[in-house]
Amino acid sequence: MSGRDRIVLFTPLAILLTGWLVLPALLGLLATFTNYSPFTATVRFAGLANYATILSDPQFGAAARNIAVFTVVAVPLELVIGFGIAYLLRRPLRGRSLWQMLLLLPWLVSPIASGVMWHFLFGSATGVLDFVLGWLGQPDFQSPARSSHSYCCRACRRFPANDGTRRPSREPRWRDG
Repeated sequence: MSGRDRIVLFTPLAILLTGWLVLPALLGLLATFTNYSPFTATVRFAGLANYATILSDPQFGAAARNIAVFTVVAVPLELVIGFGIAYLLRRPLRGRSLWQMLLLLPWLVSPIASGVMWHFLFGSATGVLDFVLGWLGQPDFQSPARSSHSYCCRACRRFPANDGTRRPSREPRWRDG
């Protein structure tokens, strides 16, 4: 792959990253030099006054110290504990599957909670989307959770003679030979 091909392939990524990550970050950085607030109509340049105010606040010093201590202590401690548990569970031991399940259980909580949230959002009886669409005059909206089943049922109803009888095909039959 030539350098030109790499540039052509990475250009869409660069455009997306610039639009979705770099520009908002730059706008956020520029906003720190102003008196911007969502509650004010005018924005004025403040210079380094915001940084001077923050650096002179004693709560900022305490918060920065807490973050530094947490990072220096917690991250290596979590790595050591994680690698230690992984080392202990790599060998056969009694109840190994139970321990592995208990350690992986927290990873299941997020997808399960997400599924429950989507169920309540799109469910027919409790769904917010169905409620809003019914309020707008579309009460028979099929949710994505049921759409594939309902689509199959509707598609099967469109084709007559689903009773097992065979009808002659209108397609030409091709014979080998």
